[in-house]
Amino acid sequence: MTLIEYAKQFLGLQETAGANRGPLVDKWKAMVSKALGLLPTPWCSCFVFAMLCEFNKLTKKDLAAKLGFDADTWFPESTHSWLDQAVKAGRITYSPTRGDVFLLLKPDGHGGFIPGQPHHAGLLDFPGCPAVGDSMDTVEGNTVPGHLDGALAREGNGAYARFRKVQRGEFVFISIPDDLKQRPEDTVGTSAPEPRPLEVVAPGGEEQAPPTPPAPAPSKA
Repeated sequence: MTLIEYAKQFLGLQETAGANRGPLVDKWKAMVSKALGLLPTPWCSCFVFAMLCEFNKLTKKDLAAKLGFDADTWFPESTHSWLDQAVKAGRITYSPTRGDVFLLLKPDGHGGFIPGQPHHAGLLDFPGCPAVGDSMDTVEGNTVPGHLDGALAREGNGAYARFRKVQRGEFVFISIPDDLKQRPEDTVGTSAPEPRPLEVVAPGGEEQAPPTPPAPAPSKA
């Protein structure tokens, strides 16, 4: 199983106890802090954090170490903190792959986006090249279903698969290590097969047993 396959198990989950609340939503926020699990705060970043921790069976401290983040100053509920830590750790990428994290930047009101001001996060499913006019499939929490482009689809009511067009300056991508995107046991059995026993084929095409080596000569008394 991959990280994205694990996250897709929760697609269609909806808030059930008011805005930004629900049993699983509260659980994912509580993984960041117990107090946060009781508050009606946005949870898109908590969804990303929870998927990475649950899939890899890691604590916040363990995950921070693998990402090169500072566990003491990283606040996984904050998209700003994700960006700050990723920049310091050198994890910003311009060639994202499946399972990487995306951050959606705030629009500036003039058709552009404000650098360094993310306000939504999610996971890439099948990313295209991050250039103008290209698109990508995503898995997100705290969003809405559908393929809206203009609405940016944040602060929604559940976890959904999305299709987003990539506009210049709209997204920042964070590279996630490959070993956090796929469990090690999933690669077992993919190595080269064991070599077959020696086969000797007769001219007529029938398999024969390997020739018997000659018996050792009797030793002289």
